[in-house]
Amino acid sequence: MSEDMKHGTYVGREEKLKGETALLRINPQLPEQVQAQFDNLEVEYNGINLAHGWHIFPLAAFEVDPEPAEDDDEQAQEVKDEH
Repeated sequence: MSEDMKHGTYVGREEKLKGETALLRINPQLPEQVQAQFDNLEVEYNGINLAHGWHIFPLAAFEVDPEPAEDDDEQAQEVKDEH
């Protein structure tokens, strides 16, 4: 089972979660859903802290961040090397 890690912002129906960002684990064998671990340590839903552990959501509930271009990675490394 190969998984792909991404980052995204919740855009689903739950108002309390809208705008919250999360690390997303995407399983190509289940492309309609993701496992999410929210960045905000305080965010809870139905008494469950969503920053701890992995929680299943529809993929459509997240806007997945674009992948950085390879040039961006190289520029970031050059800046890091300069300091």
